[in-house]
Amino acid sequence: MTMFSRRDFPPLPSYKTTRSRWQISNHAIAHVHTPRPLGSATTINDLPDELILEILDHLPGIDIDDFQLSTLVCLSLTNHRFHRMVAERLYATYSSHFCEPYLFLRTMVAKPQLAELVRYVDVTCGDGAHHDRNRYVATAQDKKTIKEGMRLLSISNWKTWAVDCNSFDGEVEVLHSAVLMHAPNIKSLVIEDTGSHDHTGPKWIDIIRKATIGTSSGRVHRFEHLQSVRVGASRYNTSQLAPLFRLDSLRLLHLRDLVALDTGGRSTTVLQRMIPQDCNRIEKLNLEHSFLHMDTLGVLVASSRRLKIFKYDVTLECISHELNAHHELGATKLSMVLHPKRDSLESLHLSCDARAEEETRGTITLLDDLRNFVALKHLSCPLTSIIGARLDASATFIESLPRSLITYNTVIRKYTDDKNCLTALEHMAANYHTNTQKLEEVRIVVPSPAPWLMYDWEPLVRFFSRSGVNLVVEHEEDDEDDFGESWNDDSTESSQSSDEVDLYSNEG
Repeated sequence: MTMFSRRDFPPLPSYKTTRSRWQISNHAIAHVHTPRPLGSATTINDLPDELILEILDHLPGIDIDDFQLSTLVCLSLTNHRFHRMVAERLYATYSSHFCEPYLFLRTMVAKPQLAELVRYVDVTCGDGAHHDRNRYVATAQDKKTIKEGMRLLSISNWKTWAVDCNSFDGEVEVLHSAVLMHAPNIKSLVIEDTGSHDHTGPKWIDIIRKATIGTSSGRVHRFEHLQSVRVGASRYNTSQLAPLFRLDSLRLLHLRDLVALDTGGRSTTVLQRMIPQDCNRIEKLNLEHSFLHMDTLGVLVASSRRLKIFKYDVTLECISHELNAHHELGATKLSMVLHPKRDSLESLHLSCDARAEEETRGTITLLDDLRNFVALKHLSCPLTSIIGARLDASATFIESLPRSLITYNTVIRKYTDDKNCLTALEHMAANYHTNTQKLEEVRIVVPSPAPWLMYDWEPLVRFFSRSGVNLVVEHEEDDEDDFGESWNDDSTESSQSSDEVDLYSNEG
């Protein structure tokens, strides 16, 4: 992994730049624009800014072994012209994988104009995070800089923040949170946290909580530009995550490994006070590898004024005890939870492992309730979630779908009744024009090898070829982690593509 020394990163203009050095630098910049004699050698200094920026677009992206950050650092340290050109890319992302947190914070405090360039924050913290990295030993001048920066925020506990940030034995999470406080234009936040927290949650969430309820004091920004948040939530509960649902600027929220079991009727009432109905403008809600009580899920879904994309990957892998479905999941069906969003929901992606489907006893279903989802264009779900236990209902499968549907994706899962429901797709091919005239594609993902699946695909292919609807049968290696990889795709199509933010993107 590429790392940088104290001298190299973060690159800061010297505090002791002399007049003569400024004169030399200005002379060099002026010389760049002076026409060179015909036939003389051309260097990078002779290239126009536009061409250099175009070349930078071809630098390698997020690659541990071949990362563009080192090139950007070298250019930044070359002269003031190159520093000015690459600064926006160099400081666009604060990533704990590549940036020393104390040095980056010192840079943000010392140069607020650079802090305004930070758009993306990607942090891994907690137990064992970056354990092989040596902590930076702050100098007296460093500590003075951090202390002054915290004082300028004009918050009541600025001294505590300064002491915690300057403490060599302090938690690194404090430094990450302090970076957030100094980055007013952040657009995307990714948090992978393996640490333990008390009931109030980590500091970064507390900063957002104060911003959302209007108690942020002094000069701390209120995350007005934060549009995307992704959190590994295995150590959090829904109450701790509640401030995220109050961010008015947020459009995408992706929570992974979230478990919310029923702890009594009062818990839902408390959560509703923390996350009121229609309190945010979230358009995409992704719950990956999670298991939530239906009442809790209902609160999260209802919080959005206009939810357009909903993804729910239901799994019981994170629950070791015997499940009492009625008590810990509730009696409300998933279709009823989503029903209030029937006028806005455009894409619905439901995945449910075999154990979850069996033990939840039909609660994770969309039975007989999709016809009223008038905006639904893209649907991905198991066949059994619509047909249910009555396999004779395959003939009415098409009648359960909305007229607005354009694509339907399904996975044939092992240890389920999916394979017995394939006749529903044959009926769809023959009768799609009666209810789903806009249907363009049906995609079926089949594990490979699958000796347990004895099905002749030829008739189904023939039915769809006559209908004009594109049928794709995709054979996928039978790997339990495959869905986790495809979950990163935020598009409505089935092709896999990463949604990681370009680490030094010039967009926005």
